Amino acid sequence: MPIYEFRCSDCGSSQETLVRSSGDAPVCDSCGGDALKRKLSVFAVSSASPEPQCACASGSGGPENMGSCGCGCC
Repeated sequence: MPIYEFRCSDCGSSQETLVRSSGDAPVCDSCGGDALKRKLSVFAVSSASPEPQCACASGSGGPENMGSCGCGCC
């Protein structure tokens, strides 16, 4: 049973709703209307290890090495 974010087209309020099945139509908590549009929700992703940094990004490579590593950050 997923939780979706909705925005009401009638009153403009936003809400999160537990949707039990595809046949159930949610209603607005504020105005009771049924003109809800599902919003695109963002999600979080975590990583167990930090992203590697290139030598030129940290400055340890020196100006003569800037852009030579091919990382795209410099």
